[in-house]
Amino acid sequence: MTKLVKDLDSQAHFVPYAPPGFVVFRQGIYLELSLKTNLPPSAAGSRYKIAAIAFDEHIARLLRPVAAYLDDESDFDGISFSTTVTVGDKTGNEETSEAVEFFFPFSLLRCYQKYDCTGQQLIDGGAVLVNGERVSLDLQAAETVLKLLRNPI
Repeated sequence: MTKLVKDLDSQAHFVPYAPPGFVVFRQGIYLELSLKTNLPPSAAGSRYKIAAIAFDEHIARLLRPVAAYLDDESDFDGISFSTTVTVGDKTGNEETSEAVEFFFPFSLLRCYQKYDCTGQQLIDGGAVLVNGERVSLDLQAAETVLKLLRNPI
C-alpha cells in the first residue's frame, strides 16, 4: 500500500493522517482509501450533485490506477474511496464540505477497469454514502447541471 500511496498521491490527494486500512461494510471487507476532493464553486449545490461531481472529477480518474495495484489481491472484497468533498464559494472565503464514501466490490471494479461497465453501472452496483446515509446518484443529471453552470444560456 505504501507504493500505491506514494505513486498516486499527487492525483489522489490522500489524507496523510488516515493511511489505507480495512473497514467492514455489508458483510464485506474493503480497503479504505481516505482522500480529499476539492471542487470549484460552480459545483455547489445539493449533496447528491456534489457527490456525483466528486465521482466524475476525482474518483473515476483513480479507479483504474488503483485497481492496477491490486490485480492479484483477493484477501478482501473491494475498495472504499472515502473522501471529504470541499466546495469553495464564489468569493473563495467560505467552503462547504460533505463526507462521501464509495464502496466498490472487485467484480465491478474489474468490469469498469476493462471498459465493460460504465461509471453509472459501477455506482449502481456499489454503494454510496453521503454523510453516512445511503444515496443514489445519477451522473448524467449532475453533468447536465454542471454544463449549465459552466455555460449559462
